Amino acid sequence: TKPTGEGSGLGLSMVYGFVHQSGGHIRIDSRRDAGCTVEILLPLCERGTSSDGEKLQSPREETMAAPARILIVEDECQVREYTRMTVGSLGYAVEAVACPATALDLLRSDAEYDLLLSDVVMPGGMSGQQLAEIALRERPDLPVLLVSGHFEEIASPLGQPDPRIAFLRKPFRRRDLAHRLAALLAG
Repeated sequence: TKPTGEGSGLGLSMVYGFVHQSGGHIRIDSRRDAGCTVEILLPLCERGTSSDGEKLQSPREETMAAPARILIVEDECQVREYTRMTVGSLGYAVEAVACPATALDLLRSDAEYDLLLSDVVMPGGMSGQQLAEIALRERPDLPVLLVSGHFEEIASPLGQPDPRIAFLRKPFRRRDLAHRLAALLAG
């Protein structure tokens, strides 16, 4: 749905990943000159244990985050808004920007941030990995979480990534993001 070179967007494959990992289904009804309807059908979730045996937390437990301010960098508007809402729903203060240059300006200002969360692949000449490396030179104690839909995008060309940079593969579950953020903020 986008011209070549303007990003891939969330994409049907990402939507499929979100729905599939939740045990759901997608129904798409597309008619010429009438538009498209997409229905996402998700199973009812009961408290208790997940299908992989992990004890589920109540929504209240999962949203009890320590106060922290997180800077999100994501070029895709819909993905940025989804990530901002998800991180905010966990109890964190959030600022979300579309490009690494804006993020660097904010990191170089007097603004206080407790964590940088960035997509890896972004247009404009600077990747999330490069942003993380610059940010860590200027703020060595800033935890960094990079997210990507493809492992090869986050693999270090030198083999061993900076241990101060954590990775999370897209699509990710809310609880996986919650646990990763909490661990990084705890040090």
